[in-house]
Amino acid sequence: MTENGNHKEKKRISRWKLFGLILFSAILMVLYVSNVLYVDSQLEEMQAMKKIYNSYRNGNELLKTEIIKLESADRIIPYAENVLGMLKPDKPPKVLQSDEQNNENNEE
Repeated sequence: MTENGNHKEKKRISRWKLFGLILFSAILMVLYVSNVLYVDSQLEEMQAMKKIYNSYRNGNELLKTEIIKLESADRIIPYAENVLGMLKPDKPPKVLQSDEQNNENNEE
C-alpha cells in the first residue's frame, strides 16, 4: 500500500464538470457566431445607406448645376426681352434711400 500511496492518483473530472465545460464552450461559440452575423448584417445595412446617401448627393449636385444654368443671365435676358417684352435700360438704376438710411449713413 505504501507503494500505491506514493503514486500520484489521477485526478478525474467528474461527468457534471465535463458536461458544464462543454455546455459553457457551446454557449460561447453560439454567442460568437451570432455576434459575427449581427455585425455582418449591420455592415450590409451601412453599405445600403451609403448607396442611398451617394444617390441623393449626386441628385443634389445635378439640381445645383441646373439652378446655376437657370439663373444665368444668358438665359434670363433673352426670355425677359422676347417673352415678357422687357427692355434693357440705357442708364444704370438709381439707388433710392429712405430717410432712416440717410440718417444711419450720416451717423457713421
